[in-house]
Amino acid sequence: SNKYSKYCLRNFSTILNHGVDRIVLSGAKADISFGKVKVLKPINIYLFGKMALGVGEAKINISKIFRESVNHVFTRIFRNKEILKYINYVIDINDGVGLEHPREFYMPGTIVNFKKIKDLEVANDTVMCSAYAGYSRAESLAIEIENYINSNNFKSKFSETGYDVKVLIVRVKDEFDITVCLPFIARYTKSLSFYKHRLIEAKEDIREKIAKLIKGRKFNLYMNTKDRACYGYITVFGTALDKGDYGIVGRGNKYNGVISLSRGASPEAVSGKNPVHHAGKLYNVISQDIANEIYKKFRVENYINIATKNGLPLINPPYIVVKLCGGSINKNIIESIINKKIKNIKEYTNKIVRLDPVFEFHLLKSIKML
Repeated sequence: SNKYSKYCLRNFSTILNHGVDRIVLSGAKADISFGKVKVLKPINIYLFGKMALGVGEAKINISKIFRESVNHVFTRIFRNKEILKYINYVIDINDGVGLEHPREFYMPGTIVNFKKIKDLEVANDTVMCSAYAGYSRAESLAIEIENYINSNNFKSKFSETGYDVKVLIVRVKDEFDITVCLPFIARYTKSLSFYKHRLIEAKEDIREKIAKLIKGRKFNLYMNTKDRACYGYITVFGTALDKGDYGIVGRGNKYNGVISLSRGASPEAVSGKNPVHHAGKLYNVISQDIANEIYKKFRVENYINIATKNGLPLINPPYIVVKLCGGSINKNIIESIINKKIKNIKEYTNKIVRLDPVFEFHLLKSIKML
């Protein structure tokens, strides 16, 4: 979506209609042992979605943009290009238009006619979106730990570790129970004894980092808890993708970077959706922005819920519900913050397109721990 949008802006001065939030990754199959691997089946990456394929006779090379997008994400995350040799691309997209939209919606003949479509100014779906700020200590800590493990600092010390890192934290009162899954890359992990030795060293390094972050609070740290006497978490590229796992857009972290069971959560995923009129994408971003600004201004935990109906104007959602947890705050100030964000919704399209999606989701979005 990001690269497609930028291509459209460069070539057509507008973003054509698209929705690519159904991208699926089908994992590789490999023969893995300590110190060596053999890939038996590649990673299949499926592009499912709806996209305008061009304007009139000016066609868009969807395949090229798709490959560039995959290459960008994979090389930024895994920090090498070797994985790209084991990827197979499958494209199955559609530009069909139903009776509820004019033909120009997905099959524009001219840019002038496309820009006249009023459907681009209204919500494309009936949606509910939710956000909150600030973060709990456990939420902030989970993001901090993952970002640290995937940082250049950690990888310079433990270059044999991968990037498909999971961090789970359960806090009971002031004690944290922390579980980390850290993959190792087989070609850099020459033996089981080497793996166990380096896992101990990595655990101690992460333990020291956590101790600095939580400043004296009690915690237990567990790593690679599925390990047994004769095997460990060894992968080809540092991801569960090379042992046949599947990945689907929207199944990962929420827009704020963390999955928290004690909070409200948006059913709408952000990734892959049209940044022009997909209400689920825009209101996810806006609701988080509203929550962050309220928290920065008043240091009050708050929850923002936005709901709208298909076809209603994007700048006027019928429901924006604000819950404030404590504090005495002037209602007019809150309404002013909300109105400013909602009325500038077109600027959010520009903001989303300007961002690098990989960099954005590696940022610590926490303002401060509660």
